[in-house]
Amino acid sequence: MKNLILLLIILTLCSDISLAGNREKAFLDSAQTLLYQNPKEGIELLKSGTARFSNLPDSTVGYIDGLVGIGYAMLGDLKTARFQLKRGLTKLPPGERRIYALKNLASVCRMQKDFDVADSIFSNTLKTLPNTPSTVKARTMIMGEYATVFIDKGQNRLAIQLLKEGLELCQKSVPIDTMTLFILRGKLANIFFDMEDYSLAANEYERNIPLIDTVNDLYNYLITKSLLSYALLNNNEPKRAFPCMESALKLAQKLKNTGEEGFVLVLYGKYSAMLDQPEKATNYFTSAFEKLKANGSQYLNICATEYLEFLVRFKLYDKGIVIIRDKELLEYQRSVSATDLLRYKRAALQILKHTASAEETLQYYHDLLPLMDSVNQIRMDRALIDTKSEFRIQSEVQLKKSLEQDNKILSQQNQTRSAQLVSVILALVALLFLIVIIVFRHRNKSLEQKRQLDQTHQIVTLKSQQLEFEAKLRALREKVIQQQKSDLLSSAEEIEKLKSNLGRASKEFTDQLTNSNTKVGLEDFLQQFSSIYPDFFSNHSRAYPLLSTSDLQFCALVRLNLSIKDISKILGIEAKSAYKKKYRIEDKMGLEQGMNLERILFQLYG
Repeated sequence: MKNLILLLIILTLCSDISLAGNREKAFLDSAQTLLYQNPKEGIELLKSGTARFSNLPDSTVGYIDGLVGIGYAMLGDLKTARFQLKRGLTKLPPGERRIYALKNLASVCRMQKDFDVADSIFSNTLKTLPNTPSTVKARTMIMGEYATVFIDKGQNRLAIQLLKEGLELCQKSVPIDTMTLFILRGKLANIFFDMEDYSLAANEYERNIPLIDTVNDLYNYLITKSLLSYALLNNNEPKRAFPCMESALKLAQKLKNTGEEGFVLVLYGKYSAMLDQPEKATNYFTSAFEKLKANGSQYLNICATEYLEFLVRFKLYDKGIVIIRDKELLEYQRSVSATDLLRYKRAALQILKHTASAEETLQYYHDLLPLMDSVNQIRMDRALIDTKSEFRIQSEVQLKKSLEQDNKILSQQNQTRSAQLVSVILALVALLFLIVIIVFRHRNKSLEQKRQLDQTHQIVTLKSQQLEFEAKLRALREKVIQQQKSDLLSSAEEIEKLKSNLGRASKEFTDQLTNSNTKVGLEDFLQQFSSIYPDFFSNHSRAYPLLSTSDLQFCALVRLNLSIKDISKILGIEAKSAYKKKYRIEDKMGLEQGMNLERILFQLYG
């Protein structure tokens, strides 16, 4: 677990920031890459670059100081790292580079256990950072580091709240930053694990697995699978844990990672013990203990604790005394936390009760008492801190509700004031409108009186003019009547002539169409028909391609509203044949039921 926490810290410290420039940019990119691979050489290269490139802007110099600070942090020289980052911040203007430098400075302060300073830096940075889509990545990364400060201070509830807010913000961003999401969820899972809420821890580890690149990030995949298995076993879910353990063991062997392989063997031992298979469990625990001891792994104390608890459960006390008196284990336990050490010593005490003398057991118990008091004190302090955190959260929630209520009251007051103001304005407008109406009425009354006087004068004038015009009008009317009579007589004569000419033209046209030698007449007729309906034949042929030329001519005669009898005479065929031809044309046109040739032609061509 400590490996995962360390990896998360390095990932957040080593954030990639783009730079502008040409030669300087290429130099800084290469120096930054070298810094992450070999911090010592990277620091030397960056320092030499400051002298190599003259007239560098202050922002670039400040950025270089920040990179050097990260390098010293990676080397463990936190004091120098803090100095370099603070110096860089004096030259960095507001922007993305400054935000990352502040985050790195706060992280260094946290690693120096200067939690209040780190808390202040993170809090102020989040307050000043605009909440926009472009700053989501920076904001979520800062929230993840800020949560680590709360974890170190024992304020788990505040850390959980902050991590959940960061996860919600990260999941809403487009595209989703999977690396930041992985870091935040990993930290949340670790908190749940330390709080012994293994169900929630397993849930977060399980949700983290799909975020891992199983091709290029096998180490993170191995760590997450191992921790998921451990959480499931502690949650008494061996069946769910077993497939994760299998894949973790294969991957550890593939990567030749002895430490992780030993930890997975510890999980196999715990799994076998849960299935009441003491022989298998003994073999797994023994193999794991030897591998972890040879590797000097951080999991050695976990292995020893789980091993002793297994031996106590199955009353295999003789094997436990060998573990308790192992010198390398005793040396390693100097760096183990008090809580983890207490769990081990309690299991060891149960072994000593059955294998060691009463004096040795009593002495071991007396040595254990200060550790128990220390752990109890730590737990009490954490409980107190957690209570304060809960109070702080509730206070913030209450303050938020109070602010919302105040805003609601202010909004209502503003609405009331607005309504009152609107009422006053409406009253003034109504009063002004009333005044305007009174003025207009008085003005209109004066104008009406003037208009009536003018109208009376005009009436007198018009009456005198009317008498003068009536005489002229009577003369003009008589003249117009005489002219209309003359025009009507001329029009009647012309109408009689037109009727006579129209009768003769109609008879000639009918005789021409009904003449037995009608071919030439029909051709002339079709030419005249085309001049009247120039697009008839082309449009009708395109609409109904199955119609022949004779069919189109037949359609033209129908369009002239000629009867079938007249059409049969014109074409020189019997009326029965003309009817058959009409029906064949309707079949070729595929007319729907209720439609006929005449209706279609008159609808399409007026």
